[in-house]
Amino acid sequence: MVAEHLATEPNRCIPALVHALRGHIRSKNSNARVMIVVDQFEEIFTLCADDHQRHTFVNLLAQIAGARANSNVEVDPVGLVVVGIRADFYAACTDYPQLRIALQNAPLVLGPMSTPELREAILFPARDAGLDMEPGLVELLLRDLSATTAADGIAGHGAGRLPLLAHALRVSWHQRHGSTITVQGYQNTGGIQHAIATTADQVYVSLDESGRHVAQSLFLRLIRIGDGADDTRRRLTRGELTNASVDPWRTAAVVDAFTQARLLTQQQDTVEITHEALLQSWPQLRRWIDIDRDGRLTHQNLEESAAAWERDDHDPSLLYRGNRLEEAQAWTTTASPGILSPAARGFLTASIQGRHRATRLRTIIIAALTALAMVSSVAAVVAFQQQNEATHQRDLAVYNRVLAEADQLQISDSSLSAQLNLVAHKMRPNDKTFTRLVTAASSPLSTRVTGHTQPIQSVAFSPDGHTLATGSSDKSVRLWGMSDPAHPAPLGQPLTGHTQPIQSVAFSPDGHTLATGGLDASVRL
Repeated sequence: MVAEHLATEPNRCIPALVHALRGHIRSKNSNARVMIVVDQFEEIFTLCADDHQRHTFVNLLAQIAGARANSNVEVDPVGLVVVGIRADFYAACTDYPQLRIALQNAPLVLGPMSTPELREAILFPARDAGLDMEPGLVELLLRDLSATTAADGIAGHGAGRLPLLAHALRVSWHQRHGSTITVQGYQNTGGIQHAIATTADQVYVSLDESGRHVAQSLFLRLIRIGDGADDTRRRLTRGELTNASVDPWRTAAVVDAFTQARLLTQQQDTVEITHEALLQSWPQLRRWIDIDRDGRLTHQNLEESAAAWERDDHDPSLLYRGNRLEEAQAWTTTASPGILSPAARGFLTASIQGRHRATRLRTIIIAALTALAMVSSVAAVVAFQQQNEATHQRDLAVYNRVLAEADQLQISDSSLSAQLNLVAHKMRPNDKTFTRLVTAASSPLSTRVTGHTQPIQSVAFSPDGHTLATGSSDKSVRLWGMSDPAHPAPLGQPLTGHTQPIQSVAFSPDGHTLATGGLDASVRL
C-alpha cells in the first residue's frame, strides 16, 4: 500500500512518511535518530528503468537526511543516510541535486585495503571459526591477490578482487584437512584467479545438454549488457525466469544448482548473480556475452521496452517502428527459441500489427491519390487542345508524378505499380510506357480478395488449383473459385464453427476434404 502511494502521489506521500517516522522515533526517545544504510546504490541506475521511481527514492532519502527536494535548504533530519556506491557511477549521481550535494559535502572515499588489513581479513574469521591456516598459505593468497606494498604500506588491488579472495577461501575450506585449511587444498581450487571459474565450470559440466542451454539463457538474462559501460548483474524474480523458459522445471533446477555453489543468490522470490566478479572471472560467461553482444543489447532493450509498455497499459506510442522494429525482427529470426519473455513477444507482435495497420492506411492513401491522378489526367487531356504551354507543363508534371509513384511501388506493390503505369500510358502513350506495360504483363501480379472482417492467417490451394481456401481471425473460412485467377469468385457461404481465430487450412490430397485448425484447440473437416 505504501509503495502504491509513493508511486502515484510522491509529493504528498513522502512528507507524510517522514513526519510519521519522526513522530514514532520521538515517542521512544526525543534524541533518537534512525540510521539507514543503502548498499550497492548503483543498482537504482542499473536495475531501475523507471526514472520517476528513481527520483522518488532519492527524494525520500534526502528528506529523511534533512534536505528538501530540489533545494539546498536543510531541515531537522530524521536520521543519518549512508549510501554505498561504486566510483564509476559518480557521474550518474550528478543529475540529482541531493546526491550532487552529498558527494560535494560529505563523501567518504574507501580505498583498497592495506596488506595488514588483508591479512586480518583472512586470519581473524578463520580463528573465530576454530580453523588454522597452514604456514605459507596467507602469503600465497596475498601474492595471488597481486598485492604490492608501497612506501606507505598500502596494497593496491583491482576492483572486484576481494570477492575472488572470499570465494577462494570458501572453496578451500571445503577441501580442508581436519580443521586446517591447506596450501594443497587452495591450489586444488585453481587459486584466486581461477576459483570462481573452476566452481562455475564444475556446476556447468555436471548438467546435461538441455541444462547447459538453460544455464546459458539463464545467466544472460541475469546480466545487463553495458552500452558503452561495464556489464552489470541484474535481479529478476523466479517467476520471470521460469515463465520465460520452455522448461520451467529444468530452469528451477539449474538455478538451485548454481545457488548451492553460491554463484547465484536467492532472496525471497528474487534471483541474482552473487557478485559481479563472476562476469569477468568465468571465461564461459564472457564467451556467451561476446558471441553476439549487439544481439544481447537488442534483446535487452526489447525486454525493457516491453516492460515499460505493460506498465503504461499498452500505450501504442511506445511500440517499435521503423528501424528499431526491423532490427528487433531480424534478431528474433536468429535467436534461440523461448529466449523472449511473454511480455516481449506480445510487445513485438503488437508492434508488427501496428506496422501492418500503417501499411494498409498508406495503401488506401496511395489508391486515393491514384484515383485523383486519373481524374486530373482526364481533365488535362480534355483541356490540352484548349490551353497553352502552361497546361501542357502541368499535364507533364502529373504524368511524371504517376511514373514516379509507379517506380516507388515496383517492389512493395507490383499490382498497383502496373495500374499506375497503365494510367501513365493512357495519359501519354509512347515507347517508354509501352515497354513498362509489356514488362508488367510478364510479371506476376496480385489480385485483392475481400470478404473477411479480420486479418487472414492461412491460405491453401486445392490440388487441382481450381479452389483457394482462406482462414481468418474472424473465425471463418471462405472458398474462392480460381478458374480466372485475375478475378477470384466467392464459392458459397463462409464456413463457420470455430470459436477462436483460425490459424491453418489444408486440403486433402484428393481435394475433397478441407481441414481447419484454430486457437480454440480444435480441428474441423
